Amino acid sequence: MADSSQSPNSLSLEQEAASEETSHIRLEELARSSTELSRIVATNSSAAPQLLRELGYSADEITRRCVASNPNTPVEDLLELGTEFPEEFLNNPVLPLVVLENPNFLADMPQEALLIMLKHDAVPSWFLEWVANLDSDEHEEVLLVLLIKPDVPQTALSKLSRSQNEVIAQAAKLHVNLAGEMDEGWEEAAKTALEMTQWNFSGQEMLLYNVGIVPEFLASALPIFDDRNLTIAQNPDTPPHILQSLVENTESRDYVAAYIVENPNAPAAALKILLGDENHRIRDSVACHPNTPLSILQAYQQQLMTLKNPVTSAETLSELATSPWVEIRKGVAFHPNTPQAFLALLAQDENWQVKTAVALNMNTPCRVLEQLAHDESESVRAAVSYNPHTPEIALEKLYEPYDSVFAEHPNISTNFLEKLAIHPQWGIREGVAKNHNTPVSVLEKLAKDPHEGVRVAVVGNPNTPQDAIATLKTDPDNGVRCAVVSRRYRDKEYSLKPPIDSVFSEYPKILRTKARTMAVDIFVPALFVDSWMNDDRALLPLSTYQLQKISLEQLLEDVKSQDNKVRIGVAINPNTPLSLLEKLAIDEDDYVRRAVGTNLNASENILEQLGLDQNSDVREAVAYHPHTPVTTLTQLAEDRGWHIRKAVASHPNVPASVLNNLAEDATEEVKHAVFDKVKRFFDNSEFVSIFQKLAEELSIDSDFRSVIASHPNTPKSVLERLVKDKCRKLIAANPNTPINVLVQLTRDLDGSIEREAIANLWVRLTLNSELPHNDLEQIIEIDDVQLKTAIARHPKTSTSILEQLAQHSSCYIRTTVAKHPNLSLSTLKQLLQDEDSYVRKAALATYLQYFSESQNTPNSILEQWQVVQNPKTPPKVLVKLATSSWLLIREAVASHPQISTKLLHQLALDTCSEVRFQVAQNSKTRANILQQLSQDKTDRVKIAAAQNPNTPINILEQLACNYQWDTKIHQAAVKNLVQRRSPKVGTILESYVTDDEPSFTRFVIFLHPFAPSSLLTKYFRSWAWQERYAIAQNPNTLTAIRQQLARDSNCLVRAAAKANL
Repeated sequence: MADSSQSPNSLSLEQEAASEETSHIRLEELARSSTELSRIVATNSSAAPQLLRELGYSADEITRRCVASNPNTPVEDLLELGTEFPEEFLNNPVLPLVVLENPNFLADMPQEALLIMLKHDAVPSWFLEWVANLDSDEHEEVLLVLLIKPDVPQTALSKLSRSQNEVIAQAAKLHVNLAGEMDEGWEEAAKTALEMTQWNFSGQEMLLYNVGIVPEFLASALPIFDDRNLTIAQNPDTPPHILQSLVENTESRDYVAAYIVENPNAPAAALKILLGDENHRIRDSVACHPNTPLSILQAYQQQLMTLKNPVTSAETLSELATSPWVEIRKGVAFHPNTPQAFLALLAQDENWQVKTAVALNMNTPCRVLEQLAHDESESVRAAVSYNPHTPEIALEKLYEPYDSVFAEHPNISTNFLEKLAIHPQWGIREGVAKNHNTPVSVLEKLAKDPHEGVRVAVVGNPNTPQDAIATLKTDPDNGVRCAVVSRRYRDKEYSLKPPIDSVFSEYPKILRTKARTMAVDIFVPALFVDSWMNDDRALLPLSTYQLQKISLEQLLEDVKSQDNKVRIGVAINPNTPLSLLEKLAIDEDDYVRRAVGTNLNASENILEQLGLDQNSDVREAVAYHPHTPVTTLTQLAEDRGWHIRKAVASHPNVPASVLNNLAEDATEEVKHAVFDKVKRFFDNSEFVSIFQKLAEELSIDSDFRSVIASHPNTPKSVLERLVKDKCRKLIAANPNTPINVLVQLTRDLDGSIEREAIANLWVRLTLNSELPHNDLEQIIEIDDVQLKTAIARHPKTSTSILEQLAQHSSCYIRTTVAKHPNLSLSTLKQLLQDEDSYVRKAALATYLQYFSESQNTPNSILEQWQVVQNPKTPPKVLVKLATSSWLLIREAVASHPQISTKLLHQLALDTCSEVRFQVAQNSKTRANILQQLSQDKTDRVKIAAAQNPNTPINILEQLACNYQWDTKIHQAAVKNLVQRRSPKVGTILESYVTDDEPSFTRFVIFLHPFAPSSLLTKYFRSWAWQERYAIAQNPNTLTAIRQQLARDSNCLVRAAAKANL
């Protein structure tokens, strides 16, 4: 479009283009006639929206700018033009009105456009208010850029200061319009705010810390603090007391444990703590560490074995309750014999697994369970809900909507059961239907439940009335109808033969199953054979008779009834007087007499009398009765009925002599009952003898093989016979399995069996100091580091085996060997020259301990060591020692305070890198030698050279530039340059700034006094107040930049800038 020259006529056209009276058609013609006229038309508020839309796409920038400021421009076009012309867009008079009508009008504007507009100098307050209402998580950067502006209204700042986004809230609270000017106290306030900052981490934090530029007050509050601890834990030069403090700090222990157990400097006290770590890999590493004393390993294993014994005394358990090891305290917390006072103590343990074990223990007091119900650990709270003794009040606090354990818990209230009966999940309703505490009215409703599983459970509940069961006889589901038939037969049987309590379990199966699973999950030292969790018996079906409250008068009347079922009800009633029981004990009806035999109030006289009864069911009830005299049990042990002899075998008071006879019973069921009885006794010699006799016989029975294979009292001959059976994993873990069998199992194709056998062998090596030489020779052939370490530590290990182990690739094994008193002089001398410094040190300590007198001859290593350890040894003597064949001596010479620079130069050429390392570390080493060592083939030597304060600046700069940031050489060189205030540091720090967004890395570099002015000038407008604060503090910041920061929106930035002007 060609421009026309100025003329009277053209001026008339300009007036026409600017006039609001000009028609739309004429304005359109004018806009198309010339660029100048199109610009004027674009400013005309009468121009048609369609024309303005067209002009908004003009190639002419001025025309588009005019369209952006025209109030008649369509709003969608304004949005597009706003990014290009933020000032015209924001000052368009129509925009506040549009936003007032439709607050979401600007919601679709790209974030980039918002940022461009906010960076404009003059932004109207209505726009600032609107931006302040944006979502703080989706528009965090936009809101932070908003908060840079000094004219944000207080109402907007007040809103943003309450934001859930802590970054936004912090920046808003520090805005000068809200916080006001800060003339004093700003440095402490800034420190506090920086410590609370949620930083953006780029992954370079550890680099910054290692080169020494991270302010110490920030290090402990940031993730790099953990990284720093990690570096300390990994460093083989870290002093033992520092490693000890890391382990004693429970907050850092878990993070650094895996590295401390691999650190050759780890002290015995730290390793003792970590021996009880939850992680078995940590425990295994401690067992292999050369600094772990054998006495500590033995103490731990002995305590662990004590916990696996179900008859360990309460006194012993009380002593172990304060063990420093989590695994031991966990075992005490789970043990059935632990006193309640110590369970209460362990309920306050810092470890969640210990508290979980307490929560699972049946003997834990209710008050303790109530306390644990509030524990922060979800696992602890779940364990509380699985304990059948947990009181009602705690259960209701723990309630989880979809956990059926609550519906079946024996202590849940009837009110709660009524609520759960209408739960949408049928499994929960089924649990309610199974619960023996569920009211009859609820059971009647559940009998009509749409799910067949719930109706089956209703039929099985002993409290369900016969009327409700009768309605289910014709249920459409076959399973429900079958349940009704089974219930009818059961009721008929129980009406005459009430169930014997000891034959059933009193705890719901769901509690037993969940508790057992959790015990396995937290790796308690043992699941005891008599634990309530291992009870697989059916739930005790409560008798309806027992639920009835019958008066004494009624009992006196019922005892005369002709109906034997009524008399049976009197016979089993716990409130029936002894006189009535004596009368019923001679009742003519067998079922009545049997019922008397099940009553816990029956006297010894009655039981003795019924023990002679002609009816075998009566005698069986007596055999199960807990108060039956031993004389009667002895008599019944010879009864002709095998089911009676079986009952005697399972009786808690049966003498060992009786069991010994029953162990030879002709009936297998009786033998099995004896076996189940004696397997619970680990220490009773009479019962152990019976167990061993039965183990020989029953080992062919697959039902008993697993118990026999795992039991510590199983004869070795039986274990050897079962070694090829499917239960060989249990044999591999059995403490009684012969060494030769375990060695054989370490070659098993099943890896889990191999691991069990190796673990068992390790325990034998640790606990048994008298293992014969041939056993050690068998074990040494197994390729396992843990076993070889244990052999290297074993007091009976022969000189020949130690010589073999001294060649092992593991420096930990060689270090352990070097400490052994049985080591031959030749092997010890070999280890004195070992490539690993810790092996050499251990060998030297042994040499000094055992050979200091016999081997202290002229020019021997002992004489040389004594000389070189003297800080006043003259340089001439050191010159001679510098050619010693012993590496330890040359190392000591290289670090000696009297060494000459000439001798240092000589040792810098030593063939051993350890000697050159000592030279590189020596503060006397001259620059030319350090320059040579900076090119050493060994990184450790180069690092030492980079750390030496005498290394020339230019060499340090080369090392810093030639190696990657993540290398220790680069970091050591840069740290040395920083300490020596090299001008090159600024360039290096600038190269670390690779982030496009504000970050912790950028902040630290902007704060450092070596940061270049050009870098600070580039970033002084950062939307992160922390970075602007760092630049305001930096001495290299230009005065003009600092003057601008003195007018910053952030009160801390302003204060810092003003203070440094």
